[in-house]
Amino acid sequence: MLPKPICLAAVLVGIFFACQKGHAPSGPVGDIVVRNAHVYTVDAQRPWAQAVAIKDDRIVWMGDEKDAEAHAGPTTKVIDAGGRMLLPGFIDSHFHVLLGGNPNVLRIENGNTLAEIQRQVHEFAMKRPELKWIEVEGWNYSAFPRGTLPSAKDLAGLTGGRPAFLVAYDYHTIWMNREALREFGITRATRKVIFAEHVEKDPKTAEPTGILTGFGSTGLSPDAEAELRKHLPSHTPEAIARNVHNNLAAAVRAGITTVVDPQSYLEDLDMYARLRREGKLLTRLQVALFHRRGTAQETLQQFEQARQKYDDDWLRVSAVKLYIDDVIEPHTAGDSTANQRVVGYRRRQSIWTRRFARIRSMAHSRTSSSKIGDLSPPGNMPTWSCCRMICSKFQRTRSRTRILCGRWWEEKPCGANNRQRFFR
Repeated sequence: MLPKPICLAAVLVGIFFACQKGHAPSGPVGDIVVRNAHVYTVDAQRPWAQAVAIKDDRIVWMGDEKDAEAHAGPTTKVIDAGGRMLLPGFIDSHFHVLLGGNPNVLRIENGNTLAEIQRQVHEFAMKRPELKWIEVEGWNYSAFPRGTLPSAKDLAGLTGGRPAFLVAYDYHTIWMNREALREFGITRATRKVIFAEHVEKDPKTAEPTGILTGFGSTGLSPDAEAELRKHLPSHTPEAIARNVHNNLAAAVRAGITTVVDPQSYLEDLDMYARLRREGKLLTRLQVALFHRRGTAQETLQQFEQARQKYDDDWLRVSAVKLYIDDVIEPHTAGDSTANQRVVGYRRRQSIWTRRFARIRSMAHSRTSSSKIGDLSPPGNMPTWSCCRMICSKFQRTRSRTRILCGRWWEEKPCGANNRQRFFR
């Protein structure tokens, strides 16, 4: 028999270890535990929970409030949600992270008339006398009657003599004042510019109207970007990096945790990687590399190398992007109506069809395209038929193709005996 003091000590030690065991976490321990929440799980078997444990950016447990403490250790951050809802982050499947987000660029809000646009431009210019350029984005074609487009005259006297560069909401059309046209050297003798497809001219005087179409769809080649950087402060590498960070910060505030950027460039990838290293790439980012006009086979090989280099959960090259035509409002889409202006459109679309096939023949390549108008080769074949024709070009790859064609969604593995699903 043990002496009484030793027996008492043994009992106390046993009680101590029993208590310690009772307080130890009994399941996976999280870096963060969120409790007292209405957790929507997106799991049909158990759609709701009250608490979540997170470790190393992964959910390691979710369940009832009474079990939350078992997943919190000494260093766990415990967040009391106060009964608020907690749900998985949203995925934004079409977010141009390179555009917007610059406080030195005016964003037009509710500019439903020319007068309202003019008022906002003038007020911004007067409030920002330090800006050498008045840069604007977001003007809408609907502000102008009967499908007309504005002109440089509509911007006269609004900017205190400074050049103005206004980008439409779709990023496909540019509207400049006279000062900006002079800065870029655009005159009646100018037939084309490197950063747009078409310079609009007055039919009577042949003077440039201030409108340039096909801005975004040209892909803005490195030479085009270099030309824009000579003039526009918003196009410097430092400004663009700040824009990306600001845009992703706004996305996070809205509950978006993954962004799919539909048009990035090889030269942007190093910037994204740098922002990630600096902790400024605030969401997961998947990008489609833009197939610019004149893209060579060597560049496509660089696309493939980039896809292999950037292929993790936080930063991924996921597709190659092409334009088949442009947009409706300035009449630059492949439209079969009388005011369709795309010269040589059938020839151009045929070229793009071959490029689709060439890209899809590369290993693991996915394609994303922009196609709006209803004009398709041959003749006026409906757009969805054109998509089926494109798919037939990919038969040798035996790869799955998804093509959004107006109201039609076609999902099919290319080749014979394909299963097709169409949704209106």
